[in-house]
Amino acid sequence: MKESKNYFFARYDSKTDHCLGVYETIEEAILKVYGYQKNHQKYKIAKNSIIASYTQAARKDGYRRSAHGIWYKFPIS
Repeated sequence: MKESKNYFFARYDSKTDHCLGVYETIEEAILKVYGYQKNHQKYKIAKNSIIASYTQAARKDGYRRSAHGIWYKFPIS
């Protein structure tokens, strides 16, 4: 039985102050934003970039990492 997800992913552009997309799974987000399937050589890099963005990992210069916009992981209540 498939486990139900209790969160979703959203991508935001801070320059224009707009939501760029909402995705149910990280796989869907990577496919629609980057165009990578799971077997693509850059899939893991894209996944790590999204995770670093929504966990608010800082870059070396101190700014928050972003991957095609700033990512958020919202819980569904």
